[in-house]
This record gives sequence, C-alpha cells and structure tokens, in this order.
Amino acid sequence: MTQYYSDIINNYFLESNKILTGEKTAENSLRRYLINTSGCRIPYINPFDKTVLKYYKYVPPHMCSDRKPLIESNQTSIRIVKSELKNYDVKNIKELLCGYVEFSVNNKIQQQQVKKSYDYENRKRFHSFEDSVNIYSEFIQVLCFYEMKKIYEDFHTFIIPKKAKFEIDPIKKTKRDNDDDNSEKLSVIILGVDSLSRLNYLRQMPKTNEFIRSHKPFEFFGYNKPTDYHLDKYMRINEKLIGNHLIGVSYYCLGNRFVTDFLLDYANKFILNMTYSNKKYWSFFWATALTHDYLNVPSNNDMSFLKIFKSLVNNNVLNNSMVILMSDHGLRWGSIRETFSGRLEEHMPLLLIFLPDWFKKKYKTAVKYMRENAYKLTTHFDLHETMKDLLNLNNFKEENLNDRILKTRKDRGISLFLPIPENRTCETAGIGVSWCTCNQIKKISIGNRNVKKAVQVSVKYINSLLKNYNRCAKLKLSKILSASLSSTNEDLVIKSKNKISDFIVSFLTEPGYGKFESTVRHLTDINKMSVVGHVARINSYGDESKCIFNENLKLYCFCI
Repeated sequence: MTQYYSDIINNYFLESNKILTGEKTAENSLRRYLINTSGCRIPYINPFDKTVLKYYKYVPPHMCSDRKPLIESNQTSIRIVKSELKNYDVKNIKELLCGYVEFSVNNKIQQQQVKKSYDYENRKRFHSFEDSVNIYSEFIQVLCFYEMKKIYEDFHTFIIPKKAKFEIDPIKKTKRDNDDDNSEKLSVIILGVDSLSRLNYLRQMPKTNEFIRSHKPFEFFGYNKPTDYHLDKYMRINEKLIGNHLIGVSYYCLGNRFVTDFLLDYANKFILNMTYSNKKYWSFFWATALTHDYLNVPSNNDMSFLKIFKSLVNNNVLNNSMVILMSDHGLRWGSIRETFSGRLEEHMPLLLIFLPDWFKKKYKTAVKYMRENAYKLTTHFDLHETMKDLLNLNNFKEENLNDRILKTRKDRGISLFLPIPENRTCETAGIGVSWCTCNQIKKISIGNRNVKKAVQVSVKYINSLLKNYNRCAKLKLSKILSASLSSTNEDLVIKSKNKISDFIVSFLTEPGYGKFESTVRHLTDINKMSVVGHVARINSYGDESKCIFNENLKLYCFCI
C-alpha cells in the first residue's frame, strides 16, 4: 500500500468524527445502514474497505510542463512573468515580442484564423505589449516570439459585461422584489465533477474535503442518481491547438496548465466579477476530463478544487451564495464496478451544499429540514426543486413552509428545504429499479434456473437493439459472472408465491467479451421475465464499436 493511501486511511479513521462524513460518522460506522428509513435502507460502506482498496493506486500530480506559464492573467489584464524568461531561453529581452489575438467562439472566420499556426510573419490582428496590458475581449490567444521564432502559445478568458438578451417587465420586477421580505437574495454556484461518487471523492480529494468540512456544508448521504457564458467551443479550440498529454479521449493539459485549472480559473473570474459588481447570478461549471473514465486520476483535481474553494472563502462569496459541489454518478465501468461497493457507488453521486450563516439563522426551520434530509433518500429532482425555491425567499417563511409540506409530500421532486417523507421509496422518488440503492441485495447461485433465464432474456434484449445494424455481431452468452436478488422486503428468500422478483445479473458475451449488468423482473404468477431499465456495460468497449455512431448502442455493438 502506498504512503499516500496509508495517510488518507489513517486520517479517515482518526479524524472522521470531525471532518469526513458529518456528525453521524462514528454512529454510522457501527451500524449496518447509512440511510435507515421505513422506505429506504442504504448500507453503510467504509470508503477504504479491503474489498475495494486493492483497486486504488497513487497517481502522482501530473506535470503539464517543466516550465511555468510565461504569461499570466488576472481579472482584467495579462502580464509577462519576467522571472520565467530564463526558462524559455530568453537572454535579450529586446528580441522578445509578445502579443495577443482577440477572437469570438461564435465567429467561424476568426476561429479559422486562430486555428492557423501563427508564425512571426503571419501576425494579423496581433496586439503586441511589453509588460502588461488590459484586455477588453472575452477570449484571447497569446503568443510570444523570440528571435523571430514562436516560443510560447496559450489562451485566456475574461468576463466582459454583456447586454441582457431580454428586458424584465419593470412592473413585474418591482412586484417580485416587493414580494420578498428583504432585498437579500442568494446567487447559486454549482461546481460539478463528472463520474465521481461520494466515496471516491473522500478517497481522491482529501485536501479539498478537509477544507470544505471546516465550513460545515450539508452532505447528502442518500443522494441517488435520474447561459450566457459558456466555454464549450472555447475549450475545443484550446484542445486542438495546445492540448497535450492525451489519456484515452481526454487531455490532461492545455499548454502549461492542467485542464481542470482552465475551467476553474474561468469559474473563479466569473464569480468574482459578479460578486464585485454586486450582481446576483446562477452559474454551472462541470469538470469532466480527469474523472469520467478513471478511478484514480481524480486525485489530480484535489489541489485545483481546494484553490477555488479557498478563493470563495477569502473573497466572502459564501456570504451571499448557495454553493453546491456535486456529481452526476459514480464510475460506470472498470474492475471496481464489479464489486458490491462499486455498484452502489455508481448510483450514489456526491452532493454538498453550503449556505450563508445569515441564511441559516434567519430561516431556521427550512435549514433544519435540509439537515434532516441529509439522511434520507434524495435525487437530482429534489435539487431542481431546491433551485426553484430560491427564486422567492418568502418560500422559507414558517407559515409558507407548513402550507407547502402538505402539497408536496407525494411529488417526485421535493425541495430540500422541505421535509422529505420518512417513508419515501425509490418508486415515489422517481428512481428506476436498476438505479435504486434502497433495495436489499442477496447473492444467489449463478446456477439458479431463474438466473439462467434472466441472463438469456438480457442477451436477447441486447440483440433486439442491434437487429437493424448489420455491422454489429449477434452476441452470445459466454459466462454468467454473478447474480443477486433485489428486494424491498426483509425476507430475501426466493419463494414461488412471490408475485415479483427482481434479479440483478452480470454476464460476459462474445465476441468481444463485453461485461454487462441488468435487472430482470420476474412476474412469478404468469412466469414472465423482462429487462427493467437498461442493460449496463461495466467494462470499456474501446474501439470495438467504432463502426456505429449511435452513442447508446456503442455500449453493445461489436463491429464485424
């Protein structure tokens, strides 16, 4: 075991009561269930359980370059970092020419000009500067030449105020403002991390986690998976021109900088610009590159997220914003996905919510409900309702809360500022059987007659999806890997009198040796089986499906 994980594990067991998983960590570690309500039981799993620890390895921080950036940016300008000139072999500063090119991601002509490899002679629209310069464009390409040869290239973003695309009716705006009991409103900042389960966050981002805990967020242990400013086109240009260290389909680096730092630097600039301008806003930033395909690489994000959270604290952003750190789901394939913990983790993403101290004091009942909901079954649907709640702070008045509780108890999505029913089930929360973590699971023999039939039904279902694609092979069963029975009842024994039995089966097919997992429902009274939800691919398909462009069917197609 590496010293890295040894340190994290020691920290987890020694300090967990204080910083890792909230007030009930010690209690949870001694009991069977993390969530234990009449409608849902989710088992407690130690993030460092020996059954999963063997899949983890220390991935050292990746170095994009042995040289630091030659040009840095702040909120309004760029500057040459003269202390770095020697690392770029610049001996005579008079021979150095640095400048920038403005471009718009929506202007195809400008995009094509930026995509050209600029040399010393091809410098149209090139604005040179000697030390620093203020920038008035949202996107710029920066270049430096020394002795007429290009030695440096990078991209920077800036937050430039934009005109509103539509005007709010002044009468409606005045009425809306008057409806609130004060002028205080919350901005919303969502920082998302793709494919990162709550447990893998604890393993991979300990420094961020420890800092975050000191500011007492609400952590949702039963979270189960269902603009004017955007970076997508900008990032694609970056990847084509300065992307490097390609791992799988993702770049680690853009020029000298870590790809996550590009995104979070933009997020930080946007947040600070809006904060300093005293504007209220809703923002959504989603990091994908280093977490979507890898179990251990997310550790490289730790310092990046720690940096932005420190900035939010130091600039008092938490005092006027709801800040959310979240993910969509856990890792969906790989060796760990074949374990019980890995399967559970895929369905249990991360959700941490920060609220200002003044808000907690003023709306004590609503905040009390949020605290209690941390130990109930919750979903993305609930988070959506929570966002809607923030549009009007009157929603959090005591009398309004009581009235709304009765109206929303049976809704699929319920604001986290309202009490989630104690008897909530996956069905009432809108979670399909395939994704439900509340059901009790018991392993059963792969030789069970119903298990064999469930696997046959699953393979037949996959082939039915591929029947119109003659470039995809017809799949055959190679091997049954595991089988379990899923039940909401305490009694998990298969009985012929049961009307419904849900089988979770994993199996291997050929050609290609794809590993799949499916949930098959058996209606015992009529002896009928059918796939519930979808069949999940739990190992990577690589280039096996390159002959097909349907993203959903790539999971199943083996090209012939």
